[in-house]
Amino acid sequence: MDLDVSEESVQHKIQVRYVDNFQELEKISQIDSLSFYNHCNKKNLENILRYKRAFAAVALEQDEIIGFIVYYAEKNHYVIVRMAVHPDHRLKGCGKILIEKICSKLSLLKKHIDIVVKESNVGAQLFFKSMNFNVVETIREKFTTYHDDLPSVPYIEDGLVFRFKK
Repeated sequence: MDLDVSEESVQHKIQVRYVDNFQELEKISQIDSLSFYNHCNKKNLENILRYKRAFAAVALEQDEIIGFIVYYAEKNHYVIVRMAVHPDHRLKGCGKILIEKICSKLSLLKKHIDIVVKESNVGAQLFFKSMNFNVVETIREKFTTYHDDLPSVPYIEDGLVFRFKK
């Protein structure tokens, strides 16, 4: 299914479509590894997407995958599991286009969409707030993460649940 969309503030045309084969997961995994310290490899992504209610969509610019979103359906809502944009394509509207397209489609079908963001990830928090997500809950000790100055020392970090309601 093609979710073609373009935005005037973005100089390039960005298309959003659902992942149609697991071969694309290698590129998605590469973007994930550039975006997260604890990244999902191709096998992890395959395992997530084998779940019958899990879906992935990619953002493409000139047929190159530049971003992705992975989510699954719960009984009354959706949960975004992963989302990232390649570092070379950030701040160009790709994340906004991904979220707008997916939220406009999903909010027609379910009551709300949730994503859990690390408490320390202020950039992601500001992004989701700008996309009309609101903090509805703090989940204690959600993430095992790492100090920037001591990357080999794990610690537990809280997560904030952001919710989009139509």
